[in-house]
Amino acid sequence: MTPTELARETLLTLAARKLPPTPENYQRVYDEIGEFPAPVAPLSAPLLARMELLPGAIDLAPRFSRLQQQIERQQWDEAADQLLELMQMLIEQQLAGQDWSALLRGLIRAWDMPLAVTQSHKRDTLDRVLASRGARPAQLYDKLQGLVSSWSMGAAVQSADGDLLFDAIDAVPAAGGAATEASPAVQACLAALREALTLGVHPRLAGYPELQHELVQLAQGLDSGERDEDLVMVSRRLKRFWIRLELATQQDERLTTAITRILDLLLENLVDFIGSDAHVQGQISAVRALLADSPVSMRKLYQVEAGLKEAVYRQGLLRHSLDEATDSMRHMLDSFIHRVSLLSENTDEYQTRFSGYAEAINASRDPLALHGIVDSLMADTRAVHLDLVNARDELVDARLQVGVVNERIRQLESELVEASARVKEDQLTGALNRRGLDELFSRESDRAQRERSPLSLALIDIDNFKQLNDHYGHLVGDDALRHVVSVVQSRVRPSDGVARFGGEEFIILMPGTDAESGCEIIERLQRELTKTFFMAHEDHVVITFSAGVARWMPGENELDLIERADHAMYKAKVGGKNQVMLAPDVLPTLD
Repeated sequence: MTPTELARETLLTLAARKLPPTPENYQRVYDEIGEFPAPVAPLSAPLLARMELLPGAIDLAPRFSRLQQQIERQQWDEAADQLLELMQMLIEQQLAGQDWSALLRGLIRAWDMPLAVTQSHKRDTLDRVLASRGARPAQLYDKLQGLVSSWSMGAAVQSADGDLLFDAIDAVPAAGGAATEASPAVQACLAALREALTLGVHPRLAGYPELQHELVQLAQGLDSGERDEDLVMVSRRLKRFWIRLELATQQDERLTTAITRILDLLLENLVDFIGSDAHVQGQISAVRALLADSPVSMRKLYQVEAGLKEAVYRQGLLRHSLDEATDSMRHMLDSFIHRVSLLSENTDEYQTRFSGYAEAINASRDPLALHGIVDSLMADTRAVHLDLVNARDELVDARLQVGVVNERIRQLESELVEASARVKEDQLTGALNRRGLDELFSRESDRAQRERSPLSLALIDIDNFKQLNDHYGHLVGDDALRHVVSVVQSRVRPSDGVARFGGEEFIILMPGTDAESGCEIIERLQRELTKTFFMAHEDHVVITFSAGVARWMPGENELDLIERADHAMYKAKVGGKNQVMLAPDVLPTLD
């Protein structure tokens, strides 16, 4: 077939097969009809595409365009020379950013630093790097950089990007692939992990020498991980280590629980032993309430500790006064007993003398002698009367003093009980703390259940308290909390309870009050609080709060009631603040 016939037949075949008349389809059908051998696919296009993706290729774009033109014109000799020149320039660009002098200085500095990595381990690691990458300078440079970073315990981490972890994950090859060496990003992550294990976990294992030894071996294994397979083994060992650590901590938790139970039993027995000694009851109850609250938070622990310290200090002062009052009463009783003893001795003496007078009167017949005896008898009688009057006066005075001392003792004992009860108060504001709130709610809910009377709870949250703290400082913030509590306590009824729930949140428990009346009470408190200016340095600050009020449902526990009030308070916050919202009797469920 002539070329013209081949061309016509090719077009007819393309139309019959409904193929678009592209150059590729035309060439393929033309070769097929003419039975020409299929040409070898040109490699220029994919080769140039791959080379243009290499680092630094953007700066060589004109040379790539010139190479493309030479290939299209089939100027193969010129294209080969241009290709070799391009490859040489790309290699020079990759090596241009490698500062070998700085790298060697960093290597020597890291070698001499007295770190946890031993010199023998450094020598072995460096030998392996030189043996595997010594003939490839570009890869050797990157490998030595990663080695210096791992020796410097985190230097690479400080200079790495925030997405270093994700780079390391992307650098790990797919499962089943060939063994590859860890990339610099992976090495930087390993250095960070080793620092976390060495500086963060190791000091906290002082009571577990076996785990400490295993952790040291794990950290050394992270340094020696040259291939992904090594890292997989280290990962497995690390997983086993975490399991052993979890088992050890579980054992510690069981020991803590057992010791807590023993201490609670001891305190329970101590309560039975001290009986009605109320000034110690409050302190023991505070500690038992802390032990019953699981898990024990450090904030509550410090709060109870501060309360106990203040109670012990106050009770120490009161006990000193109580001891003085007791000594005073003991001294008065000793004086009274001594006076009674003297009176008894004088009575015996007078009795003897009166008996002598009686015998003398019976034996005497002389009127003058009888007159003298009567005078002596009258003198002794007056003396007896005087002694009795003095004894009576001293007895009355002693009784008055005993009454005064008894009243003082009762007052001191009452203050001791009050000091013990202060363990239930918030140390900053003087409001009830969580323990005091729990006791008040238990008492008032039982009464409301028994008397079928209403009970309401309001949860209030000071608006913009964080901004107040940030602008004026925490001391002013503390004064603001005390100011709010002072205003609230001065406006609520004596039967109402005010407790600090946490931070800038407070709870007002209102016995005998339904929810609607509770909302009115809280709204009045809002108005009173806005009328009372708070001085922050030289500024007049108006403090407002948002509140949620919930009615207590019979049988409802304290946390559920607070949760409903908190839900309403959140709606008040979202609605614009400085509002009071009534909580629903049942919280809406989330579908």
